[in-house]
Amino acid sequence: MELTESQPEQNEVAPAPKSCAFPFQPLESDPWIFSKLCQTLGVEGVQFEDVWSLDEDCLGNLKPIYGFIFLFFWSRSDSEESNEHGVVPDELYFANQVGENACATQGIINLVMNVPGLNIGEKLRSFKEFTNEFSPVEKGIAIANDEELNSTHNKFSRIRGPYRDFSIAQNHPRAKHNQFKKKKYQEGDIDENSVYHYLTYVPHIDGKVWELDGLKRAPRSLATYERNEDWYKNLIPKLQERMNLYSNNNIRFSLLALTQDKQTVLHQKRESELAFMKTIRERLDSLNPDWEKKWAKDQENPDSNMVLLKIEDVTDCQDTNLLYASLEAAVNRADELLGEIEVEQKERQRLEVKKKLWV
Repeated sequence: MELTESQPEQNEVAPAPKSCAFPFQPLESDPWIFSKLCQTLGVEGVQFEDVWSLDEDCLGNLKPIYGFIFLFFWSRSDSEESNEHGVVPDELYFANQVGENACATQGIINLVMNVPGLNIGEKLRSFKEFTNEFSPVEKGIAIANDEELNSTHNKFSRIRGPYRDFSIAQNHPRAKHNQFKKKKYQEGDIDENSVYHYLTYVPHIDGKVWELDGLKRAPRSLATYERNEDWYKNLIPKLQERMNLYSNNNIRFSLLALTQDKQTVLHQKRESELAFMKTIRERLDSLNPDWEKKWAKDQENPDSNMVLLKIEDVTDCQDTNLLYASLEAAVNRADELLGEIEVEQKERQRLEVKKKLWV
């Protein structure tokens, strides 16, 4: 999205050159598209998920959450001051948006560049090294004029042609069951000062949560967090306030979370259960080499009220009945996780078939 006025407001970025070497097409706010875009750029081990609710259960199921991307219906009335001096904190990567329709890729880059330890791939790693000392505007210009970023971005666009920066395809409204999205897009909702736009929210090593808006001169600190708590805990009320405001005014928006790849999470959980089972079996072997015969009988009448063991308690446990019950629970959990892995694999295959014509 590109500013249309010749003179920017104080907190907005200066207008970019009208022509970029490689024009960007609008992208739909779809977690599959964003995930595949990241994957194609070389980012490993993550995926985007729709956030249907900000309650603890919903967010808990998405952990670990590395950041959010918020899509909303932007107009000049949304302009707010970034921070008093327009200073970008040390080690926070922030790029302005200077290319029309580039806000999706720019938002993703602002997110993944700020996730410690994330394997962002050779392309983005070299791009970060090349642009790290650039100003936010210069970073944005580099994004807008990078042929590989442009071609990868456009590969996932359903829209072909000279459209305005509708970051959601106007004929394909997303997530109609989302409790926050109550109105479909109407063409009359768009005017020259109102377009869709992406914001990025990330935690930083300074203990603050930052809003990265490519149309602002600098990031904005929205919340603080402690190391031993979820970084987004104090951000949620502010996101909820914005969502409620938009819902009450029938304004469409969506929220995506960058999370660890779901299959990776499921495999890790199952490996943990298998390791737990192995530890229990070794303990039972040390107590009674013939324990499996008794366990088979006990499985017929399990004690559902028994408080099960944790892995750190297994080595010193003398209660074989407790070991049996814990082993049975671990077996059941491992089987359930295997089922979830298979479901996830089938869902991915279904999406690949359904959306292969997009790319």
